Amino acid sequence: MLYDELQQIEPIQNSIDQTLDYAESQQKELSTALEDYEQQLSNSQVQDFSVTSTGRGCTAAQERKEAYKMAEEVHVQLNDMASSLGTMIAELNSLAGPGNRIDEP
Repeated sequence: MLYDELQQIEPIQNSIDQTLDYAESQQKELSTALEDYEQQLSNSQVQDFSVTSTGRGCTAAQERKEAYKMAEEVHVQLNDMASSLGTMIAELNSLAGPGNRIDEP
């Protein structure tokens, strides 16, 4: 009986682990992108100042817009992952007995 319950919960746990691994890989990817972006920004600060002061354009505003768009996309992805984790926790709770509940984040 306990073994059967464990067999039912194991695929859900694997799915949670996969979701967490995916979230971790996304976080690493975003961290790398942010580091690259910060490096590009520090390298181009002098250029941006000279371009803006001569009136030829403002690339900083464009970069800010792109960074904001990326942040919005990350926010949506994190909300989706949180929803998925909540669903998985609810499924685990429905399979577990009343004394073995998992608290939602």
